[in-house]
Formats: sequence, structure tokens, C-alpha cells
Amino acid sequence: MLASLRALHDVDKPRSAYLRLSTVPIDQTVLEMLDRDVLRAQVLSGACRLVDRTTELGCRPGENLVEIWATGVMVPEAVRASRELLEDDVYANVVNCLSPDLVYRAWQEKVHDSLSTLRPELPVMPVNGPVVTVIDGHPSTLAWVGSMLGTKAYPLGVTRFDESGTPTDLYRACRIDWESIYEACCVALSR
Repeated sequence: MLASLRALHDVDKPRSAYLRLSTVPIDQTVLEMLDRDVLRAQVLSGACRLVDRTTELGCRPGENLVEIWATGVMVPEAVRASRELLEDDVYANVVNCLSPDLVYRAWQEKVHDSLSTLRPELPVMPVNGPVVTVIDGHPSTLAWVGSMLGTKAYPLGVTRFDESGTPTDLYRACRIDWESIYEACCVALSR
């Protein structure tokens, strides 16, 4: 948040900031405490990998590995789906997309810089299979992630806003709960 506030006052290139707030408490233990500087760099880049299954025994990229990109309160649902998928021999990496805006801007900058060659560099984060994105907002917010990564994308999100209930009930009704993420990962891998 402090970096966003600083960017508002940047003399050369001021940037606006979009803050999404939630009333749902999130268990912070899903975030491994890395070196403080490494964690800061990842957070300020807009995305960090929370679960990396690529080196686990039985993981076969291109066969049984899928990427899940989640934002905000959907992160614990994505982490649970990743754990549950292991029981069916599906390995799911989880990326916490802390700021879709920062990631999108960085990607678009690379795209625009490469228009002369029409070959933008992909982000540093490795791509290991199709991607399922999940957000408690409109799915178009993260639908571009597949294009950025150069892979198929299956965006999940809220497309109707006419219900009330507990978060668990609403996640299920909008198909953004861990079970829906699980199903989307299976579809992405054609299982």
C-alpha cells in the first residue's frame, strides 16, 4: 500500500492505485516467510507463487500440472483445491495475484515494447500448463492471464450480484469455491 501511495506522488510518472478491501479474514500462514527483500520484490511485482508442485514426485508438466492464479479472499480456496487435487494425481501450483493491475501493466509494457518483433517476452514466472484464474469479482479481471502466459485459461469469477449469504454459500453459488476450482483444473487438463 505504501508503494501505491508513493506512486501517486511520483513526479515523472504518477500512477493511480486500485485497492480492494474485504471483510473476510485471511489466514496468513499460507504465505511462507521468505527473505524479507525477496518477499517485498514479489509483492511489488504484483504476483508471487505460494504453492510450487513442479519438483514433487509424480508431477509431469504438460500432463498433470495446472496453474491456479487467485486474488484476495480466493487464495485460501485455491490452496485448498491444490491440496485436494493431489489425491487425484493432479498437481496445481498456486500464484497469489496480489495486484492484477501491476502484472497487467508490466505485461502490456512488454507487449508494446515488442510490437516491432511481435514476440513479447513472457514473465519470469515459469508456465507449466493451463491456468485457472479465480477472483471474487468479474472473471474478466484475470481472463488475460492465459494470454500473458501463452496458455489456455479458464477464468472463474462472479457474473451476477443478486444474492446474499455466507461467504461459503456465495462462493458455491458463484462457482468460485474450492470444489469449482478443482473441477476447472480437471477440465483444463481434460480429466
